[in-house]
Amino acid sequence: KQELPTEMGRYVAGAELDLNDRTFRIGSAHFESLPQATFFRKEQASVCFQYFGDVQDGMVIGDYNMADPWKEECYISNVDDGFKDAYRFLHPTDPGYTFDCVKASRTAFRN
Repeated sequence: KQELPTEMGRYVAGAELDLNDRTFRIGSAHFESLPQATFFRKEQASVCFQYFGDVQDGMVIGDYNMADPWKEECYISNVDDGFKDAYRFLHPTDPGYTFDCVKASRTAFRN
């Protein structure tokens, strides 16, 4: 468990596996929510990259709460080229909205 800069009690929880003389680290994080928390999400991403910095293979999964995905994802990709957004890698032209229920009808609630 690695504490993250937060006002909401956030952290990254991780585990390590040794496979064929290689260490694989997996972590799960729930970044700060709300659009005005961009500063915290950037800091939280940096801490996650540091947490994974000493292993060759790793994966961070979770809810990153990107309020303005393009700007924040650009920041994250500039922090460390070794980390890629799996959804963006697999679906480069799909915006993948999950925050705005108007744009993301698949996340809308029914009565």
